[in-house]
Amino acid sequence: QAGLGISSDEGAMALLGIKERDFFGNLKSLGFETRLTQVKQSAKVVFDMPLENAKAFSVEGGYQNEDFIGFKEKRYAAGTSLKERYLLHRFEQGIIFDNSSTYDSSDPALFATSDIFITSLQLGYTLDTRDVILEPSRGYFFNTQLLGSLKGSISEASYYKLKASGGYILPVGLTKL
Repeated sequence: QAGLGISSDEGAMALLGIKERDFFGNLKSLGFETRLTQVKQSAKVVFDMPLENAKAFSVEGGYQNEDFIGFKEKRYAAGTSLKERYLLHRFEQGIIFDNSSTYDSSDPALFATSDIFITSLQLGYTLDTRDVILEPSRGYFFNTQLLGSLKGSISEASYYKLKASGGYILPVGLTKL
């Protein structure tokens, strides 16, 4: 996968990714992706391994550097998750380790240079009734993800995040050629 582009919030952009879909057999996959823009640079490695009974294990790690107005931030993150599928339902649970550092502050009183380490738990649920995943012609999907952390000995901050997305495929009478 490769791409070039431009956007109003990140400027010029380049993307390069590669994925081996049968890494050492048994449908394990290993992927690498890097994305470079004028304000953000990132690189990520992902390893997925199918397990018995419609389960899968995933490990990913990456680096990100981003320019904000007044300071810059670099992040190192790694995580692991277990995914389970039952007909139309998918469940995911995992743990994420995130180390973030702010630097190059234009105003140290407003944007202090600091480091923070956060350990987060992740839960996810997806309902997917689409007839075909890559090119669906009917169906709907709904995805939720809950992430959070409590300040303590293994995490330096508390936060909670809920993300939800979904879609409904509505055919408009066009036929495939």
